[in-house]
Amino acid sequence: MPYAGERQILVALDGVQDPHNLGAILRSAEFFGATGAIWPRDRAVSVTPAAIRSSAGATERLPLARVTNLARALGLCKEAGFWVIGTVVDGGRPLREICAEDPPERLVLVLGSEEKGLRRLTRERCDFLATIPRRGEIGSLNVSTAAAVALAALYV
Repeated sequence: MPYAGERQILVALDGVQDPHNLGAILRSAEFFGATGAIWPRDRAVSVTPAAIRSSAGATERLPLARVTNLARALGLCKEAGFWVIGTVVDGGRPLREICAEDPPERLVLVLGSEEKGLRRLTRERCDFLATIPRRGEIGSLNVSTAAAVALAALYV
């Protein structure tokens, strides 16, 4: 549990399919001290033996929740005082700019699926969209790598 005045971040996953990505994301979330992780029951991977191995024990330490409707769950998070940051490949504000403005203490970091990113309803629930700036020609990061980069930036 976070201490008083310490940033609380929930990690929400919108349709992540690969168990290795799920495990790596949960590992990064636990490493950086995230409050928990949520993702939908349908069209998303469950906690499989491969995900457990990839998590390096994070599945045993991090509160996890599978929800029926992710967009509705994000709405409930907002009602509870969380701000929702969706990650997108293009079109969002640079993540370092958001971090420089000292974001709210209670956040939900939303990461999209490996192929399609955030779904429309999930995107509509976000208070703002963030992009990890790139210099190279590769179009995007793997979702688990993007999770680690974003969490590191938000916890600094």
